[in-house]
Amino acid sequence: MRPQDFAPGKLVCLASTFKGQYSDRGRIMVNIFSSSQAAQGPILMQEYTGEDMARFAQMHAQYVFDADRREDYVEILPAGSDIPSPLPGVGPYGTRIDLPAGAAIHCRLELGSRCLIALDDVTYPPEALKRRVGGKVTLAAAVTRGGCIRHIQVVKTEATPRDGENLLANAAVRNLSTWRAEPGSRQEALQITYSYVIDDSLPESGLPRVQWALPTDVMVTDRPPK
Repeated sequence: MRPQDFAPGKLVCLASTFKGQYSDRGRIMVNIFSSSQAAQGPILMQEYTGEDMARFAQMHAQYVFDADRREDYVEILPAGSDIPSPLPGVGPYGTRIDLPAGAAIHCRLELGSRCLIALDDVTYPPEALKRRVGGKVTLAAAVTRGGCIRHIQVVKTEATPRDGENLLANAAVRNLSTWRAEPGSRQEALQITYSYVIDDSLPESGLPRVQWALPTDVMVTDRPPK
């Protein structure tokens, strides 16, 4: 499907269509991709390559109906599915919408009143992590009516050591440019600060913890490699 079609309201309508089309089945599970090529690959395999993982990162929603368990819901997966699996709820930052849905649908990640429906997962830039660079990057941008992020500008950068500022700024800009919100009635301004924090107490390097306080802040914490 097109990225803009992952808006909650459209997914709820699509789920209704699936349920009506397969009304004779007691269990339905549909994985919904933003790329037709990604959707054509196999779901279950004994081993998964990096290419497979990249393909599942384009799975941004899932519809599940199970009559025996009395489950009927849509799951929005903004960062895709991080584990190729037929099981529901396998992506970070997911939002489960139980059906029939209420009048107001809220997502785990929102920009104002608009759900964030697609993005690349937020990570610590490897070179900055290796060099123990921490700091903050504040960005300004516009969220278009269609939900794209445009006109990204770096407002302020703070880094320790100072020569690592570009590493953090470039990573923040790259990530924000992948965000997609559900369509809205008008273009809206966005200002957000990415915080990059070094924490040697974390159990493993390369597995960042991400904390969200949208629409103004996102914090990435990671442990440098030894």
